[in-house]
Amino acid sequence: MRLTSLRSRLVVMITLPLTLLSVALGVWRYQYDSDTAKTLSDRTLFSTAIAISRDTATLSGDFISEATRDIITNAVGGEVFYHVAEAGGAHLTGYAYPPADLDYGALEQGEPIYAQAQYRGEAVRVVALKSSALFDGRRQSYIVTVWQSMESRSALQTELALRTIALFFVLISVLGIVVWFAVRRGLRPLIKIERELSRRSANDLTPITATVPAELDETIRLLNDLLLQLEQSLEQQHIFVSDAAHQLRNPAAAVHALVSTLAEARTEDDRRVRLKELRKAARQGLRVSQQLLSLERIDSLGALERAERVDLNEIVFSVCQDMAPDIMKEGVDFEFIQSQKPLFCFVDQVAIGEALRNLIDNACKHGGENLSRVSVETFQHQELVCLRVKDNGASLTPKDAERVFSRFGQLQPAAGSGLGLSIAVSAAEKNGGSVKIDEVAEGASITLSLPILN
Repeated sequence: MRLTSLRSRLVVMITLPLTLLSVALGVWRYQYDSDTAKTLSDRTLFSTAIAISRDTATLSGDFISEATRDIITNAVGGEVFYHVAEAGGAHLTGYAYPPADLDYGALEQGEPIYAQAQYRGEAVRVVALKSSALFDGRRQSYIVTVWQSMESRSALQTELALRTIALFFVLISVLGIVVWFAVRRGLRPLIKIERELSRRSANDLTPITATVPAELDETIRLLNDLLLQLEQSLEQQHIFVSDAAHQLRNPAAAVHALVSTLAEARTEDDRRVRLKELRKAARQGLRVSQQLLSLERIDSLGALERAERVDLNEIVFSVCQDMAPDIMKEGVDFEFIQSQKPLFCFVDQVAIGEALRNLIDNACKHGGENLSRVSVETFQHQELVCLRVKDNGASLTPKDAERVFSRFGQLQPAAGSGLGLSIAVSAAEKNGGSVKIDEVAEGASITLSLPILN
């Protein structure tokens, strides 16, 4: 599945939390503005009630001052209505019919009460204030009632909310644009790497030299290491293919030549000899092909990709049982010395079996004319399980390891391809083990060691 661009993902990751935060702040701000609008409206009503009460006391209840009219006319949230009446109910000034839902009996001197009521079929906010003053030489109580339409108050709340929304919208929009271009600028080093790679050919595996921020240093280092490993792998593959073609050319040419001469055999004995040589050349070619396939298979293994818990004795016994008849037909004594206890390890048993086959085959092919004995032994050494292949043929010492362990490497020309020991080394290393040449007085001894499985 194709992911969105890195820049889009970064912008979303940055702006989305900020947007959610802004929404939360917007909700809080709306609630705050609503409370502010309510408080402001109530204070306006209360201030108006106090001003009307003062004018009533000053002007004996008949009129209100010009300043108070201005307050009523320019009140926050819309027009304000008022009614002033004696405590007994006689109308003094203002609108004749105040909202009827108030409990005037609960009023205390100087203590306002607020309520929701209906006035001419419309919801209103009401404040009532009880005061007293001298009228005609006697002190008399009166009640000032002031009210305002709730629709006006809602309009004020809506206006404040819209201002808040507009502010946050502009803020998020500007922030999104800034983040978009900031991320684009921050990703320029990746664009440089992309351009550098796009200009390369498939054969250009040189390290990346583009200047990058400190956060990408490790990524570039790992990428350059990967390019180096790939270059080395391709070089080794090129060498391997070249050497393999050379090794296969000889048996292929031999088979072709023997097939051509087989038809020219004059006698049955001559034909039988040439047929035997043809079979030998064919077997040699087949063996080289099998070794090349084995080497390629082992090299392609992941770290213990097909590993399983197995007793090394069982692998060695199976291989020795299979190879012993052919070895003894050649007049060579063959012996398997098995460990008295299980040697459990965690390995790819097919790869280890192929390694052992090549070690035995190497002993037989490169042992020389004096070869008369080959032995295989299994044992435990410290935290390792080991198998050892010994012969009394041609001498092989540890100083020869670099040469004979390399692919197609041989000390002396022989019938083999020079791949056997290389296969054994690769199989051991892929399974966490190693192969070494032992120091012996006679012949050759090679030990393959693997980690023990406790």
